[in-house]
Amino acid sequence: MKITASKDPGEIVADELAGQSLTFAILAMALNTPPPIKQIAVISVIGFVLFRFFDIFKPWPVRQLEKLPAGYGIVSDDIMAGVYAGIVLVIVTKFLILK
Repeated sequence: MKITASKDPGEIVADELAGQSLTFAILAMALNTPPPIKQIAVISVIGFVLFRFFDIFKPWPVRQLEKLPAGYGIVSDDIMAGVYAGIVLVIVTKFLILK
């Protein structure tokens, strides 16, 4: 039974939560120590903006993943956007913020 008429209903945010969490999980795995407390807010904002950028503009293969059947496409495009955002966040954090 279909509950909403939308392919990616805005009321359901589990996919966004998963992708955003993955962004910061990748950063946490890449850093040897936690960043200084003063820089956590800046890193958080940058991570959020990066995730939203990749989620909205959907570079390859994010757009292709969105076409997967059922709910897989809804979740997998946000997961891949989180991977991209996490990689860029690691680079920005290590080479610009924590240098």
